[in-house]
Amino acid sequence: MNIVHIAAEVYPFSKVGGLGDVLGALPRAQWKAGDRVYVITPLYREVIDKKYELKRISLEFDVWIGGKKRKCRVFEYSYDSTYKVYFLFNRSLLAKGGVYTESDGSPLANSTERFVFFQKAALRAVSYLAKDADIIHCHDNHVAVLPLYKKLRYKNLRARTFFTIHNIGYQGVADMREKGLFGLPGSYFRKGGDLFWQGSINPMKAGIIHADAVGTVSPTHAREILESDELSAGMREIFVRTGRKLYGVLNGVDYDEWSPEKDRFIWKNYSMSSLDSKQENKKRLIAELGVDVSLEERPLIGMVSRLVEQKGVDILLEAIPSIVSLGCGLVVLGKGNRRYEEKLKNYQERYKGAVCVRIGYDYPLSHRIIAGTDFFVVPS
Repeated sequence: MNIVHIAAEVYPFSKVGGLGDVLGALPRAQWKAGDRVYVITPLYREVIDKKYELKRISLEFDVWIGGKKRKCRVFEYSYDSTYKVYFLFNRSLLAKGGVYTESDGSPLANSTERFVFFQKAALRAVSYLAKDADIIHCHDNHVAVLPLYKKLRYKNLRARTFFTIHNIGYQGVADMREKGLFGLPGSYFRKGGDLFWQGSINPMKAGIIHADAVGTVSPTHAREILESDELSAGMREIFVRTGRKLYGVLNGVDYDEWSPEKDRFIWKNYSMSSLDSKQENKKRLIAELGVDVSLEERPLIGMVSRLVEQKGVDILLEAIPSIVSLGCGLVVLGKGNRRYEEKLKNYQERYKGAVCVRIGYDYPLSHRIIAGTDFFVVPS
């Protein structure tokens, strides 16, 4: 089978959350299973700065967005003889700021324009590079309108579209004043239209309606979405009204990347038969982070997450005084909402030696936290 993945994040090039991990592991697993795989993602400034050996290919085209013609260039990265990652480049729309934020951490001012451009450009790239594709796999709200664009403008592509909802809390909602960027008939944006949602534009709604199939990250979460207005962030209504089926496909783990037996980022590898070696990772983590050495003999709890409401950070914040009073330590790595960041830093100051907070994202450190803590929490 020929599969094209289209996503805003792809590890190791760009990673903000779990979406990047999935796009780093799933294409490789599918290639190992015998599929032919392509990945298409934006060429961000951070990817350029990391100086990967990207090869510019001869493909270049224009994309119309908001009445303006924008240039798109295509670069290629090959994983030996396995699969290719194609990067789409536009200096003003894709190569400025971070993946989802400006350089200073504030929300992207042109987020809607960026990802509308990316979707249009990605489909154009598919029509040149993977016209024999069987599946176009669209990941999250950033490419949720792509199935609709394919239906309307790329009827010659035989591929079916599969839309995966990794985080239903982020739906790409945009101000109705930005509808001109999409280049779609006005009926889609009127009340009852496929992009209309409570007076705003909702790309995820369009993805649910127009993809050939829709999935999410586990059977349990699929049931939650179909049964709860709250846990579906309002999207249950769309599934009920349209009768769309939601497939729950459990995310896997990349054992080459995360197995403690061969993890290249931890101090000492270990397995089920050598768990004593895990204690060495804990001792080294405590030394690296400068927390109280007595925690070598007490429980140490770790969390690596985006610091946003959907990840349950408020639950952790409420629990921190109790965690410390029980004699436990806490290590948190992540970035996101400034209010959460400040509250965590205040706790670090209040409970010196017991609470350690690292604001930002450090991929090797995330491995060491998982390997060196006694408990790992995922509140969401």
